[in-house]
Amino acid sequence: KEIDASGAGNLNIAKVDTTLETLDASKLEGSLGANLTNATTVKSVSTAKGDDSVTVKNISGNATIDMGEGSDTLSFAGSSPATLSPKVDGVETLGFGSLTGDLIYDGSNTSGVEKVKVTDGLKNNLSMVDMGLKSVDIEFTNAKTGTLATPKKLLRYSDESDVTISMYNNKSVDEIYHDDITL
Repeated sequence: KEIDASGAGNLNIAKVDTTLETLDASKLEGSLGANLTNATTVKSVSTAKGDDSVTVKNISGNATIDMGEGSDTLSFAGSSPATLSPKVDGVETLGFGSLTGDLIYDGSNTSGVEKVKVTDGLKNNLSMVDMGLKSVDIEFTNAKTGTLATPKKLLRYSDESDVTISMYNNKSVDEIYHDDITL
């Protein structure tokens, strides 16, 4: 199943049918807010030039997500499958929260990310590998427990890179890894 959205206004999608696989809002001129967590398997998401926010739970391991222009956020709530390697373009903020199991996010097909937000419910391990970012802000807000792991030699930053880590209202984040550094 597919949702096609277009028009000049903003659109908020609060809930979708479990059969949804594709959201095409590439002709929407306003901003989009979409909660796709009810969908069994999301395979494709495309948005346009608004400041869009999309939350997914169950996506195809190699889903295609193009959020166009604007200041866009793609959030993962849950983790199915346990290893994700989606093709992601036009997303400035990646969000992870309420993970239901350990998650490995392979960023080798991801571009443009400036911020990673880890929010409520980090009760499992989150590994981000092959992100290829020159700089990134990693923000923890209300993370309960768990490990954010970026395994040795898999999270690649250039020599000029900056990594900013911010912690807000956290009870316990056991460890944060990046290359040979444990924070």
